[in-house]
Amino acid sequence: MANFIFAFTNASDTVSLEIHSKEVEEYIEKVITKYNELSNDQYYYIPTEIISANKETVPGVTYYIKLKIGLSNCKKEYILDQCFDPASCRVEDTVSNKDINAKIYISSLDNVEEITFQ
Repeated sequence: MANFIFAFTNASDTVSLEIHSKEVEEYIEKVITKYNELSNDQYYYIPTEIISANKETVPGVTYYIKLKIGLSNCKKEYILDQCFDPASCRVEDTVSNKDINAKIYISSLDNVEEITFQ
């Protein structure tokens, strides 16, 4: 019985995801939105490079996304406008670029979606 419990508690399936897939792009959008909510900068951060994306199946699903972001020329106050198009934003200054590691945990059982930064 102890062997079964050990195997069960350590069972997980981690797979690399295609970084340009619709699934990854959907979560990058959520990560960027969350990052900008937490940031005190007056300009909006945008992704500049997707480094990696992995998906781990545990009780629930956990995505690990590594990406580079840069401070754009779009002020956050304009982001609330319904006509805003994030594709119109450009990174003005590569000095402000950052690497971020995001963890997105989703549990349909508990109806939870949580984004944290490591």
